[in-house]
Amino acid sequence: MIRSIKTLLLLAAVVALAFADNCTDLNCKTCANTSICDVCSGGYVLLNNICQLCSSSISNCDVCNDTKYPVGCISCSNGFYSNSDYSSCVTCGSLIQDCAQCEYQAPFEKAKCSLCIDDLNLSPDKYSCVEPITVTVIIVAAVVLGVICLALGGKYGLF
Repeated sequence: MIRSIKTLLLLAAVVALAFADNCTDLNCKTCANTSICDVCSGGYVLLNNICQLCSSSISNCDVCNDTKYPVGCISCSNGFYSNSDYSSCVTCGSLIQDCAQCEYQAPFEKAKCSLCIDDLNLSPDKYSCVEPITVTVIIVAAVVLGVICLALGGKYGLF
């Protein structure tokens, strides 16, 4: 009788070990135990030990980074771009003020503006839209520079 109980306990332990890595979460790649997931399958992200579709955790996200936490979107749906910490997908105008159209954004690169609204100009780095330099500003700068040259020239006997 004792021998059959030992055999039964040994058999139960072997069965428990055999099923220890079988995850109850079908989208889980590896589990710590049957109910706690360590790594999700591709296209899923780990949130509170449960694998969820990337698109259900970040709206308008097509591809999440599924290897680190917190979850981040590395490729947003068409017309959307990752914000600075990759926690959400936003429109171009809300990412870059006064921008009407953004350039393609590769994973882990900041979106750049390709077209500003109204009469604004792109900054040289394309991360902002700026007021255009007007003729008035150029004339004022030329006048100030001329006054400085005259003052220095007169002081040193150049004129």
